[in-house]
Amino acid sequence: MTQIAPDMSALPHAQPLVTRILSISATPGLAEMVGRGLAHDDGVSVRSQKISLADLADDPALDLTETDVIVFEVQPGSDAELAGLRKLQSREDNRLRFLGVTSETLSMSQVRQLMEAGVDEVMPLTLRRPELADAVQVAPVIEEARQRRGGDVRNGVILGITQSRGGIGCTSTVLNLAALLTERKRKDKSDPAKVAVIDLDFQNGVLGASIDVHDSGAYVDFLKAQAPADHDVARKLMQPFRARFDVMAAPTQIAPLDAMSPQMMATLLDELRLMYDYVILDLPRAVAQWFDPMLSRVDQLIVLTDLTVHSTRQVRRMIDGFSEDHVGLPVDVVVSMSSRPFSLPQAAREAEKFLDRKLTHWIPRDDRTARQAADVGEPMAIRQPRSQVVKALRPVVKTIVDLAAASTRRQA
Repeated sequence: MTQIAPDMSALPHAQPLVTRILSISATPGLAEMVGRGLAHDDGVSVRSQKISLADLADDPALDLTETDVIVFEVQPGSDAELAGLRKLQSREDNRLRFLGVTSETLSMSQVRQLMEAGVDEVMPLTLRRPELADAVQVAPVIEEARQRRGGDVRNGVILGITQSRGGIGCTSTVLNLAALLTERKRKDKSDPAKVAVIDLDFQNGVLGASIDVHDSGAYVDFLKAQAPADHDVARKLMQPFRARFDVMAAPTQIAPLDAMSPQMMATLLDELRLMYDYVILDLPRAVAQWFDPMLSRVDQLIVLTDLTVHSTRQVRRMIDGFSEDHVGLPVDVVVSMSSRPFSLPQAAREAEKFLDRKLTHWIPRDDRTARQAADVGEPMAIRQPRSQVVKALRPVVKTIVDLAAASTRRQA
């Protein structure tokens, strides 16, 4: 992952920011070895300590005020280690990031347990220093952003919305979620949440056109420039929708999916996370090279599907494909175009077993209300806020809001 050095020239008195890393392990010499590998990087300060993560969390004299990242040796299957992680995460002053390194092969369930307990990344313990040097990327950059630009800096949730097949309501779901999230207040109750909607299908996307918001030309300029996004570029890409939320509409010119480079995607999402409380990505059904940095930054991936056999199989393929390199990626499957039955039919129970997850959220079909909303260029959540579709989406919104408040989610 390429890091873009911040331009500090406008701030002559700003002090260089240093990522302060604590490398720990109960294995003699391991913490020092890892620490030496990390210390070669500029902007990194490393200290090492022979101690397990569980013992560190139980240390009554623990002082982590001068620590940004804890790099620790993973002990597979250790309940004490998971308890230690949760204890460190529950600290009132918690702003730590955690990087686990291991020489063992971990199962998917073990990695998922670590992620749920608060680990940001799990990496193989090898002699290749670049693998370990990536630890600096999980360090917080909020303070850096404040020094760089000043003003309002946020730490938004990034949501990816995709679908098992076309015509299942992906774009309308994105717009309805955006409208409902703008009803929420920020954590400090000061003002409504800022929401951005991004149409990443720059070949066939219709998100902006469905609400009469059109690209100003900035999207095409961004793709042609083939340069990383900065704050000014990100602002130019966004168009307001009735002072409710901002939209990055698909460009008027069709562009190939590889017109967006991985670096462009990485820097764009990093900027948007700092600008908004919620960033919702309307994803294309095709897969491009920039999916990897996108999935690395997504806090939650929502897959819309029906319960036909071919759609369920496609969802399984998507989950397996996306999770292969992003094991801790949270994926929520939402049944679209169908009301939740009082008792789950056999097809739903078989789908849950096949997908290895519960089908918690169901969105009913309402063609009449959808058509009325489309005629006036509004999401149903604005046109008909009491419709059955909107009522079904409110529990989904609650899970997103709860995710935003979670201390274990990914940070800017």
